[in-house]
Amino acid sequence: MRYNRQRLLTLAVVIPIWGCGSGGGGTDATPVTGSPAPAVSTEVTTETGSEVNTTVLTNMLNHFQVTSSMDAEILKFIRYDFGTLAGWTDTTRTQAFAQLANLYGITDVNSSTLSQWLMERITYIYPDDGKNLQFAFIVPAENRVYQASVKTASGEGVAASNVGGGLYSIYLDQHRSGVDGMLLNFNQTYVPFLSPRTGVMQIGPNFFDQTDSLDTSNIARRGFRTVKSLYRLSVLFHEARHSDGNLQAGTLSFAHLICPVSEKIADEYVGLPACDEKANGAYNIGAQILTAMEGICDSICSQRELSIIEAIHLDVLSRLLIDDTVANYGDPSPETSLRPIDTRTYQIVPEQ
Repeated sequence: MRYNRQRLLTLAVVIPIWGCGSGGGGTDATPVTGSPAPAVSTEVTTETGSEVNTTVLTNMLNHFQVTSSMDAEILKFIRYDFGTLAGWTDTTRTQAFAQLANLYGITDVNSSTLSQWLMERITYIYPDDGKNLQFAFIVPAENRVYQASVKTASGEGVAASNVGGGLYSIYLDQHRSGVDGMLLNFNQTYVPFLSPRTGVMQIGPNFFDQTDSLDTSNIARRGFRTVKSLYRLSVLFHEARHSDGNLQAGTLSFAHLICPVSEKIADEYVGLPACDEKANGAYNIGAQILTAMEGICDSICSQRELSIIEAIHLDVLSRLLIDDTVANYGDPSPETSLRPIDTRTYQIVPEQ
């Protein structure tokens, strides 16, 4: 078969410019080779001020698969953020919870339901290190697996990206040539890629900055660490939304639009794919989780630190090109998963 390597359409979150320098899917398909990646260690640093839901935390740590090439320090931050979510117990912001429940399509809003929502949409996490993403096409008529790769590097200013929708689009394009399935190379093991809901995410160069720290001995910075953790969680939820949607409704991956010139949109976003035309798109998904989880800052964050959360929230909402109403929601129903294919007896054809 013939496949022309291309740059993948990545669905990314462009980071807001905000002051932060100071202030108080497993499947039953058989991999081509190797064994599943090991679960993440359950050793986590947390300081939420409340008892961590160990079931939620353990489930998240066991679910998310982080590539072995991920920087160890970044992995610590990811675990810290999981601990932040697992330790969130606020029940006082009922209006924000009701809005979030409607937006996310869930009944109750708590650490368990939110973590489950996230796990249904993200599984594999790669570093955005400029390297091509390795995958493979399955051609049952030939009993062959064709290895391939694609450029997935994001642009400057990108915090994270979801590449599942782009991979699925490649599958749809190649399906006409006899391709009937795809595999994803994760830690030198091929795992099934069945739909955007397989959940393939990259952490970009701007997911962290020089102000991020997990030095819990610095009590004065506890509030700031919490704010930054909430921001990173909002990015994860943003990217998770890109695993939703379907072709028939025109919502596949909830792709962003180019931001137009507008009084309410900051100049740095104009001309970039950093705006949404659906009120339940990725930007609103990320913005509203900040408001709902703001209670974790109670008695921890200073007024300055709370203003950072509000600034991020307003910045993101400014990029909604329509009113935030249910009437402007897009259909989040995901694409039907591809059928798992047993490739143990297939010939592996290296990329040309």
